[in-house]
Amino acid sequence: MKKIGILLDSFGGISEKEIKANGFEMIPLQFSIDGKDYIDNGSELSNKEISELVKTSEETKTSLPSLATIEERLEQMSKEYENVIVLLTSSALSSTFQTVMVESKKYGDKFKLVDNHFFADQALEISKFLVKKAAEGKTIDELIKFVKQVNEKSLNYLIVKDLTSLIRGGRLTGMKKILLNSFKLIPLLKVSQEGISFGGLKRTLKGSYEKVIEKLIEFIGGLSYLENYEFKFSYAGDLEMFNEAQKALNEYKAKIEKDQISSATVLIHTGFKCASIGIWPKLSKLKF
Repeated sequence: MKKIGILLDSFGGISEKEIKANGFEMIPLQFSIDGKDYIDNGSELSNKEISELVKTSEETKTSLPSLATIEERLEQMSKEYENVIVLLTSSALSSTFQTVMVESKKYGDKFKLVDNHFFADQALEISKFLVKKAAEGKTIDELIKFVKQVNEKSLNYLIVKDLTSLIRGGRLTGMKKILLNSFKLIPLLKVSQEGISFGGLKRTLKGSYEKVIEKLIEFIGGLSYLENYEFKFSYAGDLEMFNEAQKALNEYKAKIEKDQISSATVLIHTGFKCASIGIWPKLSKLKF
């Protein structure tokens, strides 16, 4: 048996092909757009194609991975690996985590599920790092402790310029919906291990990015710690959202390293006029 296996899902927006190319496995989420069902594996539709469909759709929804797929992946990996680290969508955002946890009990403690709020390519990046450290002799307990440490040092925000998808999905109700709709305010939504919470309001996209970056820098302890961290960004393909983010990051001599379109799950729940920007520690600079 191989020592360490990694199991991810499609929340990060990375295709199954790329995940497998790195030696990992994926459980794809599912979604439907205007009555047509899809598997979110990057093969049926690219993230860019999904974003265009979401932009013009009338009805969208997401659903859990099929139970058959979950069972198949767990059975396969149980035979190939001594231990499997599982990094899925946060349990605060999806019941996929709980479903996989229940199914994994059939294999004792072989599957190590680590609840997290990673986004974009963070789960893939840390998975590569874990495999490298396992090869250097790190134990499974040390690897899991490291993932939890990185998760605690990470934070991201959603900036949602158009609230249509959030309102349509019932996530904004009552006076808050009326207020945000009436004054065209842009909500800043904090994404942490506890889930999504209200993080403030701004009138302009420029001001939204500036405020979020300010909050992220405050989260890590101030500007003096910035050299040990890096920003992550994903969006729905709207160039205005991308360009304004890059302008705001330029003030800190930072840049968007990867032009990454969000996953179907994120796109469907937040819509086309949304971007996610976050901060997490540079893995190579952490004591491990």
